Amino acid sequence: MDNFSRLTTMVKGRKKIKKAVLRDKGHKSEMNILIETIKDHKPMPISFESLYATTLATFKIHESIERQNSVKI
Repeated sequence: MDNFSRLTTMVKGRKKIKKAVLRDKGHKSEMNILIETIKDHKPMPISFESLYATTLATFKIHESIERQNSVKI
């Protein structure tokens, strides 16, 4: 994927390129949801536990690459 504007895949040994008509990365929608959540005193759309687990996994991937070995999460 090239900055959400083009996707290159291989199908049956042949290269296929799909170009996006609109490039929507979701930032505007994400900010609108965050503002609504804060304004309306709603729970956050993504739990702290989920954010923590994602961050931990990212750090462990980096550690695994540096060590060139698997690591426990």
